[in-house]
Amino acid sequence: MLPKKRAVATGHLLYAFGQTLDATQVQQIIVETFQNLCRNAFECVRIEGMNKNRFLQEVEVRGWEHIEAARRRGRGAILIGGHIGNWELAAAYMALRGLPIQVVARRIYLAPLDQKLTEMRERMGLRPCTGMALCVPCLPALRTTGFWDSA
Repeated sequence: MLPKKRAVATGHLLYAFGQTLDATQVQQIIVETFQNLCRNAFECVRIEGMNKNRFLQEVEVRGWEHIEAARRRGRGAILIGGHIGNWELAAAYMALRGLPIQVVARRIYLAPLDQKLTEMRERMGLRPCTGMALCVPCLPALRTTGFWDSA
């Protein structure tokens, strides 16, 4: 399964953990990572067909008061999270709650898949940008009420 990506993942894990993980543990993490990626893809497909109210009810958010505080100050914010779970769901939730949100994302190595993913993000109300050079024109949004999400 995706031998080049598996090799990259193996290299990253060895770099991060050195000799603290054995080969079985490394392979288990890689399998679980790819399983999570597939789960995220199915979640995105599922939410596209879901109505707004149901989606907003099904997502649990903690710390929303911080987002509202930034909005009350009339300022934007940069939201940074790890790839723990599905960041597209979190960003879509914010867009459906009325936040003007830019998302910073890397291009996918398969152009047709990248195009579909970009279109899906746009349908969810997100404004994707890839690479910092493309994001620079969006910086003024942070001075007002724009939000950036980067995972």
